[in-house]
Amino acid sequence: MLKLDYFKLPNYIFAADLTHNEFAVLVYLISLHTNIHSKTGDYKRVRQTTIAHSCGIKTAQTVSRIIKSLHEKGFISHIIKAYRPDNLIGTYTYVLNTEKLCGEYTPIKRSVFTRNLNAKQLKVYLYLLKCIDKKLRYCWNSFSDISNALKIKRDDVIAIVSDLVYERCIRKTRKLRYDNRNVYSDNVYSIKTVRLIKKRLKKELQFLICPQNCNHISTYKNKFVHLYNSTLSELCQSIFLRVRGSPQNRSSIYKPVVLLRK
Repeated sequence: MLKLDYFKLPNYIFAADLTHNEFAVLVYLISLHTNIHSKTGDYKRVRQTTIAHSCGIKTAQTVSRIIKSLHEKGFISHIIKAYRPDNLIGTYTYVLNTEKLCGEYTPIKRSVFTRNLNAKQLKVYLYLLKCIDKKLRYCWNSFSDISNALKIKRDDVIAIVSDLVYERCIRKTRKLRYDNRNVYSDNVYSIKTVRLIKKRLKKELQFLICPQNCNHISTYKNKFVHLYNSTLSELCQSIFLRVRGSPQNRSSIYKPVVLLRK
């Protein structure tokens, strides 16, 4: 786990008295990497337009009101203004109150804000990450549990989970009951990283140097490569190598071929 790729998300903020947009903005400020730390808190310098774009908020004015509310609730201890040479207000610096953001935490990837999730989707997604068991690698929270914990309507939770599954943020499976294998009991959520391997098919294949008794090499035919090795008199071995398929499927077929002498 690379240190700079993750940030510590305090578990406390899920139960804090925050709106969904306030939650998203606070999480974004926590996710920003900074080298400036002090006894009062961590310094985070970022434009309000950047916060709005990353958190799915329409205007920077809404972000300004949210930051003011976070300051009143004690999550932001100081708001430092910066002035440009033309005496206009530049980029703000926000000092997060580390004393209020301490305790148990969940490691979250900083790239979570590249998924273009809105505030509610982000909250549900991070909550499922928090609930996933480290050993089992999954959680089984019901829709009602998620709704009560995050103060979101159950119908909205069902729609959000469906969207997260569609966007491949999470994987959802249905677990069968132990006493009755024909009845489903709980929804099981897991996070699985899938690496997509792209195949690069070369236009030209470089063949290995054949032995001295190899007399014939044919060309492509029906997307196969035919290698003829005349090690036996008037017989040769035909090997078919498939060059397409996912994953690459290779099969060898040996059959005698009668060679016509010139």
